[in-house]
Amino acid sequence: MARIKFIYKTGQELTYEALQEEIDHKIIKVPGRKQGEVGFVLITNGIYQGFGFYDASDPIATLNDLESYLQRYPNNYDTNRIIGTLLKKTPKERIFDIVGGF
Repeated sequence: MARIKFIYKTGQELTYEALQEEIDHKIIKVPGRKQGEVGFVLITNGIYQGFGFYDASDPIATLNDLESYLQRYPNNYDTNRIIGTLLKKTPKERIFDIVGGF
């Protein structure tokens, strides 16, 4: 919860409680299609967003950098099962949790 204060010209203060939803992104690093390429799967708040590939030499520092490589696909029953299996089988050091972004 975030507190937002409104201060009126008279000096009166009104505090407004705002629910600030944090967006949780998971990036699963997967092998590329060829040598020198990195693959990734993006999950936002537990919902599959899509996947992509980028050259290992490309400078990737933020979620916005990945956006141009992301191929978005709809989330459905089959993708949920595949992602669930992928999360279980992928080593923890290849799963990155990021709050915020896009």
